Amino acid sequence: MYNRPLWIVNLDNPTQRTQLQFVPQDLDEDQDNTSATITSPGRNLPIYHHVGGENIIEFTLDWTSNEVNNFDVLDKVRFITSLGQSDGYTKKAPRLKLIWGDTLYSNAIWILHSVKTRYLMYNAVNEMRPTHAMQKIILNRISPTNPTKAEMMSINY
Repeated sequence: MYNRPLWIVNLDNPTQRTQLQFVPQDLDEDQDNTSATITSPGRNLPIYHHVGGENIIEFTLDWTSNEVNNFDVLDKVRFITSLGQSDGYTKKAPRLKLIWGDTLYSNAIWILHSVKTRYLMYNAVNEMRPTHAMQKIILNRISPTNPTKAEMMSINY
């Protein structure tokens, strides 16, 4: 049984982080490759030239209230949502680190591409605040360098 916590950390301000309450049930990884189509006179099929790619992961966070007033669910949801936003005109959206064990994505840096929140089980005693929320998030991988095939094939990539 794995008992180390999973985290999402704001790399631009590491004190801003949140521990995942539950291990997501699944994680989808998508490697999107982009090719330019080059038409050539007389060819029946075009030539394709690789111009780039994108590494995307998608998973669902599950937040359940541990407090009587249920503000903790809203705090977690708002924190995750804020990670995809700039700080007014002063700072860009933060770079993120996903701490998911010792190997999976251990060298990856991400940005939050999108977040979709679903609120569940409202508490009538606490002004109809939700006691549960699910957040489907999509992270896009970023890198200051152009990774090589050997790096991409590494288990720590």
